[in-house]
Amino acid sequence: MSEQSGISVYLKRWIFAAILLLAAIGAMAGVILFADQPQREPDLNVKVKSFWPEEYLSINEPANIMIKFNRDLMPSDSLDKLTADCPIEIVPPLSGLGKWIAPDKFAYYPDSQFRPSTEYKVKVRSDRSYLYGNRINEPRTFLIRTPTITVTRAWHEMANVPPGDSRLLVHLQFNYPVDPAQLMEYLATNFEKIKFEVNEKTPSDNLTLISEQFSARDIYGDFYVKINKGLNCVGGIVPLQGDYVYPFEIIKPMPLVVQSVQPHNAGEDCRIDIYLSQSTSLEEVKDKITIDPPVKFTINQRYSLIQIFGNFKPRETYTINIAKGIRSLKGQPLERDFSTKVLIGDIIPNVKFKDEGLYLSRNGNRLIAIQSVNYDEITIEVEQVFTNNIVYYLGSNYPEIGSVGRKIFAKDFKLPNKLNEPLVSTFDIGKIVGDSLEGIYNVLVYPKEKRWYNIDKRILITDLGIAARMSDNYLMVWVNSLENTSALGGVDINLISRNNQTIVTGKTDARGVVVFDNIAEKMAGFEPFVITATKGNDLSFLQFNNSIINTSDFDVSGRPYLTKGYEPFIYSDRGVYRPGDIAHLVVAMRGVNASMPPEFPYVAELTDPQGHDFGLYKLNTKDRGLSSLDIEIPAFAKTGKYQFAVKIGEQVIGQYGFQVEDFMPDRIKTTLTTDKDVYYGGDQIQISVNGVYLFGPACAGNAVSGHITIESDVFRPKKWDDYSFDSNLRAFTPMQIDLASDKLDNAGNHIYTYQ
Repeated sequence: MSEQSGISVYLKRWIFAAILLLAAIGAMAGVILFADQPQREPDLNVKVKSFWPEEYLSINEPANIMIKFNRDLMPSDSLDKLTADCPIEIVPPLSGLGKWIAPDKFAYYPDSQFRPSTEYKVKVRSDRSYLYGNRINEPRTFLIRTPTITVTRAWHEMANVPPGDSRLLVHLQFNYPVDPAQLMEYLATNFEKIKFEVNEKTPSDNLTLISEQFSARDIYGDFYVKINKGLNCVGGIVPLQGDYVYPFEIIKPMPLVVQSVQPHNAGEDCRIDIYLSQSTSLEEVKDKITIDPPVKFTINQRYSLIQIFGNFKPRETYTINIAKGIRSLKGQPLERDFSTKVLIGDIIPNVKFKDEGLYLSRNGNRLIAIQSVNYDEITIEVEQVFTNNIVYYLGSNYPEIGSVGRKIFAKDFKLPNKLNEPLVSTFDIGKIVGDSLEGIYNVLVYPKEKRWYNIDKRILITDLGIAARMSDNYLMVWVNSLENTSALGGVDINLISRNNQTIVTGKTDARGVVVFDNIAEKMAGFEPFVITATKGNDLSFLQFNNSIINTSDFDVSGRPYLTKGYEPFIYSDRGVYRPGDIAHLVVAMRGVNASMPPEFPYVAELTDPQGHDFGLYKLNTKDRGLSSLDIEIPAFAKTGKYQFAVKIGEQVIGQYGFQVEDFMPDRIKTTLTTDKDVYYGGDQIQISVNGVYLFGPACAGNAVSGHITIESDVFRPKKWDDYSFDSNLRAFTPMQIDLASDKLDNAGNHIYTYQ
C-alpha cells in the first residue's frame, strides 16, 4: 500500500471516531435536556430505589428509616414537614412520624428504639397519588432484625459457706435483660439433689444462679447448666433459637494435710509458719495447736498459712502438735494428728533505739539508749541541722546533710556482745553537742562498715515545751519549761510557712502565752508549716502536720459557739410527711448566749428534693423571736428530702430538712466487720456481714452482694515516720472486685473471704 493511501485510511478512522463522539455527546445532552423537562405522564409503578437500615442491625439503638424512590413524589414546597400520613406499614407496629426530605426521599422517625430480639416487616405502600399523579407500587417486603437474644458469657465459682459447706454460683450474662422467673422455666441442670434459684428479683442482663448449700466432699465431677431454646428477653419477640449449654467441672477436693513447718528468727520476734494444703479459718485452728515445751503464743491465720508468734528461745527444739479434725473452708478434715520438731536458730542481728522520744532535757542527762543483738561493733554518727534550714529539713524525706547542716561526730564502738542476748548501751550526746550548739540533731547508728543498714533518730535538746491552738481567726501559743512545767516568758515565737516565709512573730508574756489575732488574713496565700520558739541558744519547734491532736476519742460533735449575729433553732411536729399533709414548723431565733433578739424581719426558703424553689416565707422575730409556719404539701408533691433554710439578707444562718414519702420501705441496718485490722499481701480477708430490719428481726434469706476497692496508701510506720517509702518507679492501679452474690442465713449473717 502506498504512503498516500495509508494516510487516507488513517484520516477516515479519525473522522469516524469524531462522528461517534459527537453523537454520544448529543445523546447525553438529549438525556439531560429530557431529564430537565417536567414528567409528562404519571408513573403508576414507582419502586423503592434504596432502603435503609440494612436488614441486620448490629446494635439495639434508635434508628430512622430512609426510603429513596426512583421517581419524584413530593413537590419542593412540601418538604421537611412532619406528617402522620406515611407511605409505610410496620409489623409489629412501631409508632412515629415521617417527612419528605427530598422529592424522591422519605424519612420515618420512630418514637422509640427498635424492640430487642425482634424481626420487623416493612411494607412501602400508599393509596394516594403523588406528584405528577405518580403512585407507589412496591411488591417487596423489607426486613429489619435486631440482634436475637443470646448468652454472651457464662462463668461459675464456688463460695465457701462456713462451716465446711459450699454454694455454687453460675453467672449468666445476656445481651438483653431477662426475667428471672422465665429463666427458671427454661433452666435445666444435671444436678440431681441440688436446687437452684436466681439471685436477682427483677429483669437484668446479668443473672446469677445460686445453689443450695452442699458439702464439697460429696459433689464433684462434670456438670452443666442448660437454657432451653424458647427463652425470650423482656420485650422481645424472637426467642432463643437453640439450647445453650454451659459445661464445667467441680474438682474433687484434695485431703487437708500439713505441707511444711518453718521457723523464722528467734526470741521475742520469733514466728513459726505452718503451711496447709487448703485454706482454713482461725476458729478451726486456734484450739488445735499445742507446743512442747509450753510457750505462750498467739496465732494468725492467712488463707492456708498459720502463723505462730511467741518468745521461742534461740537454739532450742520445740514440738509442734496439731490435733486432727481441723477442717478447711471446703470441709476437708485433717484426718490424723500431726506432730513435728523445729529447731529455733539464732536471733537475726539487729540494732535499734530503745525509745521513740524526740526531746532531751537541756538541763538533765542527755543519754540515748541503743539496743543491739549479735553485733560486736557499731558506728554512731551525729549530724547537726542548722536553725535556718529547719523548714527544708522537716519538709524533705531524704535531705543531704551537706545542704542543711553538717556532720559533727562519727565513731566506732565495741560492744560486750553475748550471743542471742539483747544488749542496751547508752550514748551521751550531751558531751558531743555541748551547750553552745543549737538546732536539730540527727543520730545514725549502724553495724560497723554497713552504713546502708542505718537507723536514725531526730533529737532536740531543749527546755522549751510548745503547745498551740489554731481557731477560726486566732493562733494561741504557750511555752512551758520541760524541766518543771513553769511558764516561760520572753520566748521568741515564729510561725513559718511551707515555703520558708515568716508569717507572724511575737514574744510570750509572763504567762508564757502569745496570741496572734486575725491569723486567717495573715496566712492568706501561705501554708502554715512549723512554729519555732527560741530563747538564747535554746531552740524548739512544733510541726503542724505531725502535732495535730486526734479528736476521735473526744466528744467534739456539734456546732461552734455563736460569737456574733443570730442563729435559728428549727423543729417540726414530725420528720416525715405524706403528700397532702400539712407540715408544722417553728423557728426560734436567738443571739449570742441564747439572748432574745430585737424585732427584725427575715426570710425562709423551702426547696424540693431536686433543689427547685418550693416556697418563700417572710418571718419576723417580734413574738419573742418565735415564728411558726403551716406548709401545705400538695398531693402531687415530689417525694424525698425538702430543705428549709433561714436567711438574713443573702446569708443562710440555719437549715432544717424533712422527708416527704408516699411509702417508706423496710429500713435495713447493715454491719460489716473484719477478722483483723491489718492485712498483708497474700492474706485472706474475712468479712462478716449482718443485716437486721430497723424494726427488729434479722434479714433472713435476703440477697447479699458486695464490692471491694483496693487502693494504695502512704506507708508511714511510727518508728520511721521521717522516712519516705514511696517510689516513683512503682505505681499501683486501684482494683475493683465484685464479691459473689449470695443469701444471708437465718440469723441475717454471711461471711465473705477474699485473698
